[in-house]
Amino acid sequence: MDEALALDYALGILIDPELGYALKRMGTDANFALLVARYRVRLGSGVVESLASKRPFHTPPAKTWDAIIARISSRENE
Repeated sequence: MDEALALDYALGILIDPELGYALKRMGTDANFALLVARYRVRLGSGVVESLASKRPFHTPPAKTWDAIIARISSRENE
């Protein structure tokens, strides 16, 4: 669990509530903070670039963006 959470944080893919939990853990758990730091170092050494180069980028369809905007707008009006 810790390794997956640390890796996801280092990759920048966490959202709340996991993001908040990871931030709190880094402030209170030195071992977890070290694990995150190690992943950041490893990812900074070209791993992310090599993964990204093997995965083509696809722009989501316009209807997907429209659905996202509609959902955000409806929450703002609550």
